Amino acid sequence: MTRLSRRRFLTAIGVGTSALAGCSALPSNGDDEPEIDDDAIARAIREREAPSVPATNPLSVPSSAIEHHRTAARETLERVPPELSVPNGAITEKLREQRARVATELDSSAEGAPRERLATWRDRRGDAVNVRRAYEAASGDADRGAYRDRYDEVRAERAAVEASLDYRAPDPVAATVGFGTVESLLDTAHERLGPRSPFAEPPQAAVFAVGDRWEAVETAGIETADARRLRDAFVDATDGTAWRSHLAAASERLDYSVRATRDRVAEYVDAEASVLDADAATEPPTRHLFRQASDAVDWRTEHADQARDRHDYATAVIESGRGLVAAEALDRVVTEIESGEYRTAVTEETVQSAHASAVSAVEDAVAATPRPLAVALATPAIEVLSGVRRRLDRSPSRVAPERLQPRLDSVVRYARVVPDATAFVAERLAVEG
Repeated sequence: MTRLSRRRFLTAIGVGTSALAGCSALPSNGDDEPEIDDDAIARAIREREAPSVPATNPLSVPSSAIEHHRTAARETLERVPPELSVPNGAITEKLREQRARVATELDSSAEGAPRERLATWRDRRGDAVNVRRAYEAASGDADRGAYRDRYDEVRAERAAVEASLDYRAPDPVAATVGFGTVESLLDTAHERLGPRSPFAEPPQAAVFAVGDRWEAVETAGIETADARRLRDAFVDATDGTAWRSHLAAASERLDYSVRATRDRVAEYVDAEASVLDADAATEPPTRHLFRQASDAVDWRTEHADQARDRHDYATAVIESGRGLVAAEALDRVVTEIESGEYRTAVTEETVQSAHASAVSAVEDAVAATPRPLAVALATPAIEVLSGVRRRLDRSPSRVAPERLQPRLDSVVRYARVVPDATAFVAERLAVEG
């Protein structure tokens, strides 16, 4: 097999493949495979602190926003009596259970940073809307016209906010990271407003479907309102330059770089590990690592293209940066596997070591400058680690070690490209002269 050219999209990589491997190949145990204690792995991962990620997003959450969501959610739920009763006994019982669950949520605090708490209260408002509208449908009070009017209103509100984005910020990096968050809210709202089946007729025949439809529309409205709040607070605090045309041009330059970088690994995208010139290609950890790295390239490239088509230029810049990281990480993974440096043994110790390496790699990645951009590019790796911890909390036995270990290894390979990719993207965002 002819290997691809090792020419990088970066001028200085500074990290060899052996350093990426994390540890040298371990000897196979042959038929004497050790028993792996899933609970021990879960305990070890839980005991280790999650990666420390600095709060670098320039958007600030207005102090009134969270309280507004909390108040609105409670007022919405109050429209549903605690001891509600509708003609259908089974629906009555389910609605009572749902109302009690949401009431408990509304009495609890939200954890995390301000933007995370804001997201939690958006979700809770949506839950309250769902219960209220399902109860109305079950009671015979569903208003199809009101739903259609609200749907049209939210679509218009969202379009107005999207059209008004001029990416006003102190500098291009702040514009990219800050407005990337705003665009994400608007994009999620757009997805919630997508085509759906006709409104149930009669509504009493599908009360929970009615609740779901109302929840989608109202949550889209809430997300749109939050996008406007965050944008307004940011612009009012910075009074910066409008960077829209600058980010549009930068996204086009990065698109060229992404495609050139992807071309280097094209034969490995959407391929099976069997294309690799390596004896270890048949080993489960190798297959899973290769699949993780390969899938990420198309995923990120597609996201960048879609963002550019929507004229979401901040998102396009960020997704292009992530696409560069994914393609370079795949190139390194292929070299590592073909050189025999990727270890395929899976034990409690190797899984724990993989997790420790992933945490360290992410912390190194988010220390790169400019930090807000580094955190944005490292977010996919951060989310994988968070997802691993959540799955282990739910059910350690459902996470197969031979899949968990390469998943963590993929985080290491991705995160170690982030610092150089951050510098590369920052150069394309820089203002000339």
